[in-house]
Amino acid sequence: MRSCGFKWVQSTVWNVEKGERPLRAAELKALADYFGIAPASLWASEEANQVLINLRQQKQVLEGIEGRLADLLRERVTAQQDYLAVRSYVQDYLGEREGGLTQSEADEISALDKWLSEHLALSVRQLAERARERAEQGFAEDGMNVEVH
Repeated sequence: MRSCGFKWVQSTVWNVEKGERPLRAAELKALADYFGIAPASLWASEEANQVLINLRQQKQVLEGIEGRLADLLRERVTAQQDYLAVRSYVQDYLGEREGGLTQSEADEISALDKWLSEHLALSVRQLAERARERAEQGFAEDGMNVEVH
Protein backbone atom coordinates (compact mmCIF):
# COMPACT_ATOMS: atom_id res chain seq x y z
CA MET A 1 0.00 0.00 0.00
CA ARG A 2 2.97 2.27 0.46
CA SER A 3 3.66 2.11 -3.28
CA CYS A 4 0.09 3.37 -3.74
CA GLY A 5 0.72 6.39 -1.49
CA PHE A 6 -0.73 5.11 1.79
CA LYS A 7 1.24 5.12 5.03
CA TRP A 8 0.44 1.57 6.03
CA VAL A 9 2.59 -0.55 8.30
CA GLN A 10 2.27 -4.24 9.13
CA SER A 11 -0.05 -3.52 12.07
CA THR A 12 -2.40 -1.62 9.72
CA VAL A 13 -2.71 -4.73 7.55
CA TRP A 14 -3.42 -6.89 10.63
CA ASN A 15 -6.02 -4.47 11.95
CA VAL A 16 -7.82 -4.32 8.59
CA GLU A 17 -7.72 -8.12 8.26
CA LYS A 18 -9.11 -8.58 11.81
CA GLY A 19 -11.84 -5.99 11.18
CA GLU A 20 -10.50 -3.67 13.87
CA ARG A 21 -9.79 -0.91 11.36
CA PRO A 22 -12.17 0.02 8.54
CA LEU A 23 -10.90 -0.03 4.98
CA ARG A 24 -11.47 3.36 3.40
CA ALA A 25 -12.93 3.63 -0.11
CA ALA A 26 -9.71 5.02 -1.59
CA GLU A 27 -7.74 2.18 -0.01
CA LEU A 28 -10.19 -0.39 -1.33
CA LYS A 29 -9.84 1.02 -4.84
CA ALA A 30 -6.03 1.10 -4.58
CA LEU A 31 -5.95 -2.54 -3.44
CA ALA A 32 -8.25 -3.62 -6.24
CA ASP A 33 -6.20 -1.70 -8.82
CA TYR A 34 -2.98 -3.19 -7.47
CA PHE A 35 -4.31 -6.74 -7.85
CA GLY A 36 -6.07 -5.97 -11.15
CA ILE A 37 -9.51 -6.90 -9.85
CA ALA A 38 -12.84 -5.22 -9.29
CA PRO A 39 -13.21 -3.64 -5.83
CA ALA A 40 -16.25 -5.87 -5.14
CA SER A 41 -13.98 -8.89 -5.56
CA LEU A 42 -12.25 -8.04 -2.29
CA TRP A 43 -15.35 -8.88 -0.25
CA ALA A 44 -17.06 -11.34 -2.61
CA SER A 45 -17.02 -15.06 -1.97
CA GLU A 46 -14.38 -17.25 -3.61
CA GLU A 47 -17.09 -18.72 -5.83
CA ALA A 48 -18.18 -15.25 -6.98
CA ASN A 49 -14.55 -14.30 -7.60
CA GLN A 50 -14.07 -17.42 -9.74
CA VAL A 51 -17.19 -16.56 -11.75
CA LEU A 52 -15.82 -13.05 -12.35
CA ILE A 53 -12.46 -14.47 -13.41
CA ASN A 54 -14.18 -16.86 -15.82
CA LEU A 55 -16.31 -14.06 -17.26
CA ARG A 56 -13.23 -11.88 -17.82
CA GLN A 57 -11.47 -14.78 -19.53
CA GLN A 58 -14.46 -15.38 -21.82
CA LYS A 59 -14.56 -11.67 -22.63
CA GLN A 60 -10.90 -11.85 -23.66
CA VAL A 61 -11.61 -14.94 -25.80
CA LEU A 62 -14.48 -13.17 -27.56
CA GLU A 63 -12.40 -10.04 -28.12
CA GLY A 64 -9.69 -12.24 -29.63
CA ILE A 65 -12.22 -13.89 -31.93
CA GLU A 66 -13.49 -10.50 -33.07
CA GLY A 67 -9.92 -9.46 -33.83
CA ARG A 68 -9.30 -12.63 -35.85
CA LEU A 69 -12.56 -12.09 -37.76
CA ALA A 70 -11.46 -8.58 -38.65
CA ASP A 71 -8.12 -10.00 -39.83
CA LEU A 72 -9.96 -12.59 -41.93
CA LEU A 73 -12.12 -9.91 -43.55
CA ARG A 74 -8.98 -7.95 -44.47
CA GLU A 75 -7.45 -11.14 -45.88
CA ARG A 76 -10.64 -11.72 -47.90
CA VAL A 77 -10.38 -8.31 -49.54
CA THR A 78 -6.67 -8.82 -50.24
CA ALA A 79 -7.28 -12.28 -51.72
CA GLN A 80 -10.03 -10.88 -53.96
CA GLN A 81 -7.73 -8.14 -55.21
CA ASP A 82 -4.89 -10.62 -55.77
CA TYR A 83 -7.21 -13.02 -57.62
CA LEU A 84 -8.41 -10.29 -59.97
CA ALA A 85 -4.84 -9.18 -60.69
CA VAL A 86 -3.62 -12.73 -61.35
CA ARG A 87 -6.71 -13.54 -63.44
CA SER A 88 -6.07 -10.52 -65.64
CA TYR A 89 -2.42 -11.48 -66.04
CA VAL A 90 -3.22 -15.13 -66.85
CA GLN A 91 -5.88 -14.18 -69.39
CA ASP A 92 -3.49 -11.76 -71.09
CA TYR A 93 -0.61 -14.25 -71.03
CA LEU A 94 -2.63 -17.21 -72.26
CA GLY A 95 -4.48 -15.10 -74.80
CA GLU A 96 -1.21 -13.88 -76.35
CA ARG A 97 0.31 -17.31 -76.88
CA GLU A 98 -0.08 -19.05 -80.19
CA GLY A 99 -3.52 -20.58 -80.43
CA GLY A 100 -4.86 -18.46 -77.56
CA LEU A 101 -6.78 -20.04 -74.72
CA THR A 102 -7.72 -23.69 -74.94
CA GLN A 103 -11.34 -24.51 -74.30
CA SER A 104 -10.52 -26.18 -70.97
CA GLU A 105 -8.51 -23.12 -69.85
CA ALA A 106 -11.35 -20.80 -70.84
CA ASP A 107 -13.85 -23.07 -69.04
CA GLU A 108 -11.75 -23.14 -65.88
CA ILE A 109 -11.31 -19.36 -65.87
CA SER A 110 -15.04 -18.99 -66.43
CA ALA A 111 -15.85 -21.36 -63.55
CA LEU A 112 -13.46 -19.51 -61.23
CA ASP A 113 -14.90 -16.16 -62.29
CA LYS A 114 -18.42 -17.42 -61.60
CA TRP A 115 -17.45 -18.66 -58.14
CA LEU A 116 -15.67 -15.41 -57.33
CA SER A 117 -18.56 -13.26 -58.57
CA GLU A 118 -20.98 -15.24 -56.41
CA HIS A 119 -18.61 -15.06 -53.45
CA LEU A 120 -18.02 -11.32 -53.84
CA ALA A 121 -21.76 -10.77 -53.90
CA LEU A 122 -22.07 -12.25 -50.41
CA SER A 123 -22.35 -9.74 -47.62
CA VAL A 124 -20.42 -10.13 -44.39
CA ARG A 125 -23.74 -11.19 -42.79
CA GLN A 126 -24.20 -13.93 -45.40
CA LEU A 127 -20.62 -15.10 -44.87
CA ALA A 128 -21.25 -15.22 -41.13
CA GLU A 129 -24.40 -17.30 -41.74
CA ARG A 130 -22.41 -19.75 -43.88
CA ALA A 131 -19.75 -19.97 -41.17
CA ARG A 132 -22.43 -20.56 -38.51
CA GLU A 133 -23.92 -23.40 -40.55
CA ARG A 134 -20.49 -24.98 -41.03
CA ALA A 135 -19.77 -24.70 -37.29
CA GLU A 136 -23.09 -26.36 -36.39
CA GLN A 137 -22.39 -29.10 -38.93
CA GLY A 138 -18.97 -29.66 -37.33
CA PHE A 139 -20.55 -29.90 -33.88
CA ALA A 140 -23.12 -32.38 -35.22
CA GLU A 141 -20.34 -34.51 -36.71
CA ASP A 142 -18.72 -34.51 -33.27
CA GLY A 143 -21.98 -35.78 -31.78
CA MET A 144 -22.84 -32.49 -30.12
CA ASN A 145 -26.18 -30.74 -30.52
CA VAL A 146 -25.06 -27.11 -30.37
CA GLU A 147 -26.83 -24.11 -31.87
CA VAL A 148 -24.46 -21.29 -32.80
CA HIS A 149 -25.84 -17.74 -32.43
